[in-house]
Amino acid sequence: MALFSKKTPSLYEVSDLESFRQLFVDAQHSSGDTVAGKFKERSGFHDVTYNELLSTIDAISTGICCQPCKSGHIAVLSPNNFKSLSIYLAVLCSDKTLVPVDWELPFVEIINILNHSDCDTVFFDSAYTELFLENKKQLPKLKNYICLQMKEHEEHDGICSYDRLVEKGQTALAAGEEAFLSLLPGEKDDRLIFYKNGSSDSLRGIVFSDIALRKAIISFLQMVPLSERCLSVLPFDRPTDFICGILASFHSHSTVCLNNSLKSFQKDLKEYKPSYTFLPPLYVENIWQKVVHTLEKQGRTDTFKTLVKTSNAMRKVGLDKRKSFFSAIHETLGGNLSRIYVGGAPLNPEAARFFEDIGITVFPFYSVSECASAISVNREKLNDFSSAGLPLPCMQIKLDDPDEEGAGEICVRGDTMMTGYYKNDRATANLVELSGWFHTGDIGKLNNMGQLYITGRLKNEIVLKSGRSVLPEEIESYLLALPFVKAAKVYANKDSEGAERTLAADITLEEEYFENTNTSGRVALVKEKIDRLNKTLPACKRIHSVHIQK
Repeated sequence: MALFSKKTPSLYEVSDLESFRQLFVDAQHSSGDTVAGKFKERSGFHDVTYNELLSTIDAISTGICCQPCKSGHIAVLSPNNFKSLSIYLAVLCSDKTLVPVDWELPFVEIINILNHSDCDTVFFDSAYTELFLENKKQLPKLKNYICLQMKEHEEHDGICSYDRLVEKGQTALAAGEEAFLSLLPGEKDDRLIFYKNGSSDSLRGIVFSDIALRKAIISFLQMVPLSERCLSVLPFDRPTDFICGILASFHSHSTVCLNNSLKSFQKDLKEYKPSYTFLPPLYVENIWQKVVHTLEKQGRTDTFKTLVKTSNAMRKVGLDKRKSFFSAIHETLGGNLSRIYVGGAPLNPEAARFFEDIGITVFPFYSVSECASAISVNREKLNDFSSAGLPLPCMQIKLDDPDEEGAGEICVRGDTMMTGYYKNDRATANLVELSGWFHTGDIGKLNNMGQLYITGRLKNEIVLKSGRSVLPEEIESYLLALPFVKAAKVYANKDSEGAERTLAADITLEEEYFENTNTSGRVALVKEKIDRLNKTLPACKRIHSVHIQK
């Protein structure tokens, strides 16, 4: 017998969202001169108002409408920057389908995604120019290649520049072209296809409709107040963070600040001075550990603990002095940070308590890639750091086949779920019941307040502390392709709290391959080949330790 969650009432009133373009039209009307986005380039920091952002969206979308697009599937392959963000927004505002591609994937996997998703247009970072030129024959469906950094005078071999496309759109708009402005995208039209990875053996394009994405924004804002200034850190190709972080922030007429390099993350906190941000647990814990290390180095640990006790006692009588007591720590984080939303993997409760003690509240949430929004989230006055929070108003949770302690597989359904896997009805049917329940593969419990607790996992998927998901079979296939590997098993190295941080592998060697090689020679060759393999893989898929089985 299954256990069901209670329906969660809305905490906040949120205006309806008729279309994505209407979101930015409304923002322009009420907050036109407000800074919508802040970003930095080599030339320095730049501000873009809501007026300017809407103009950019209209120009890009109109330029796209002038391109020959048969399928209307448009891929974006780029690190986080303002140009790539503008393209994401422009495609969502049109009647086209956005296909974000993880730019860290090996190019062979990128090819798999572009072909499988039927993309006829790709916007890409200039680092991929030569790779596209070399592999055009392997991409027969691609007709439009648009480079983000290319200058118009550098255009060649069918590759167009982003600047030319924008100029084309601006010219068409000035001439009275209304093909884009008059679009009325259908609610059930595909608007986003998201791929977790590009391995040919496990390709799954997760499809979201227009209405699912819009409801995801509204539902999240009904539980979470977003205002003032957001620092966007995570890659745009992660749907939950992009939708709940960036799009929901725009719907709240907040300012979105772009971090375009993880190396500068903490520096950006100081420079952008955000009021909230979305982070994986690893980042939160890194900040906590750095602060703790600094306090120890300065001999101020005991002083800090005394201030925490004093502050907590004062809070009990209604006096909150955390901002002033811990002003030095706050300054290192920009001085305005008050909320951190954390998802993707379990968070160390000690880290959460540390931030709460100094006046920054951490709100854990639970999500899966197949849901456009968070599934559940902690909220003000009902925040349990070990919990994934309460379901969003639009979501239902079912615990399938619970054990004696009430723990069962987490199944979810609601308005923000995917419509299915692109061109893979069998995979959809395997995970989605006829009644609409999606089987997450995660194990959880519900308490009497309706809060969700994640207790384990059924599916053979590794969720690293960074928030990235990895299929061990995919990495095992890479290892088995090496001529000296007979068998391979990939798993995660865990820390003292049981969190999965890095990948490890047990391998069995083909003895014939090493017929005339001593032990040290074997080890050296294995290390060399694994190092070479790692260079072709994104950071989350790299193997950090290898154990040779006898």
